[in-house]
Amino acid sequence: MKHKRTRLRMDRVLLLAGSVLLLLFLAVMAVCAVFFSDTGPRPTAAGQGSDTTRNQAGKTQRVSVTATGDILLEEPLLNTFGSGSWQDCLADIDPLLAADDLTIANMEVPIGGEELGITGIDYSFNAPARTAQNLKDHSIEFVSLANNHAADRGTQGILNTRRNLDEAEIGHTGTFGSQEERNQTNVVTVNGMDIAIVSWTYDTNQPYDQEWQVNSFYSPDSAQSQVLLEDVRRARSQADAVIVCMHWGTEFTYGLNDAQRILGPQIAQAGADVIIGNHPHTIQPAEWIETDGRKTLCLW
Repeated sequence: MKHKRTRLRMDRVLLLAGSVLLLLFLAVMAVCAVFFSDTGPRPTAAGQGSDTTRNQAGKTQRVSVTATGDILLEEPLLNTFGSGSWQDCLADIDPLLAADDLTIANMEVPIGGEELGITGIDYSFNAPARTAQNLKDHSIEFVSLANNHAADRGTQGILNTRRNLDEAEIGHTGTFGSQEERNQTNVVTVNGMDIAIVSWTYDTNQPYDQEWQVNSFYSPDSAQSQVLLEDVRRARSQADAVIVCMHWGTEFTYGLNDAQRILGPQIAQAGADVIIGNHPHTIQPAEWIETDGRKTLCLW
């Protein structure tokens, strides 16, 4: 059977300004992107239709997506949680996370588990295995793993993180178990809409064994940046909506660095509908990037 394809209409994107919450370790930027799609061709990277197959119901589809900041478990928080359970520490924002169709977080700490040593100091982190279940308990369904702490516990930490997330049924991308997995587009289907999620980081604090293990672009003019853009183009051809999670920028600053300024428009041009930035630990600007008649919401 031919796969149904729909045309994405970014009719509304709600930025819940004023609802920015910092609750312990979880900074919820409260970015609630509302995607609409109706029957018609799926857009390509250039915004042109590629298929005219109509869905059976012929109805508009609606998907709301909430994005969070960095989940970063440092020593004081690990001591607070004791056995590893977050318990009710997110009670104030749980209704927000539960009300959407999909919540995406940046998992800034490997979930390597107790076997690799739990630590939240010296910028080399590792969280209890229970952390993955905590995500599910608080309605976080998907995490971006490409960030500078991805390799803090080496290859085994990457593998353990992926395993613990899989066991908790949490979707993830940005780190991989094989070259074949890295070359595949991660697509989640929500309310009948296919949403591709792409995740990249500027680099990692610790080295890793194989280049395919972590999506790292290094610099805007690197060969890996071209791989990043190709990932976005492929995602555009395979999904109704494309979300790109970028670990970039300069920590503790409010302005953009060169990598953001150069890669942001290129990612938009390649076909992203929304770019979710993290890493600076500050609230940087949000704006529309217009390319070829398309508008991409970029949360720097």
